[in-house]
Amino acid sequence: MRRFDTIFEGLTVARVTIDFPSVSSNGTVVVDTNVPGLALGTHIITWAPVTTATTIDDLLITWMVVAADTLRTVLYNPTGGAIDPDSIDFEFVYGTVNPDIDP
Repeated sequence: MRRFDTIFEGLTVARVTIDFPSVSSNGTVVVDTNVPGLALGTHIITWAPVTTATTIDDLLITWMVVAADTLRTVLYNPTGGAIDPDSIDFEFVYGTVNPDIDP
């Protein structure tokens, strides 16, 4: 078994505030956020809201790095009604895969 910190290198914790728009029933919204220092090829390893986030309870959320300094958040609303999330602070851990590990 490998230790987590040997699989990824450059582990960093960042905090962002995202003010999400309303997401219609069965709709998708994409929000790009500037995160200085985030490099293309970086993996978002884990994330968590650090402010009250009950307004996103029913949403499916994915994160990806789409360009240098740009974190993309994709929200999908599988419910039968629109959801208008609050502005939420998130912390996430990111890093790159260690190129020296064997697949």
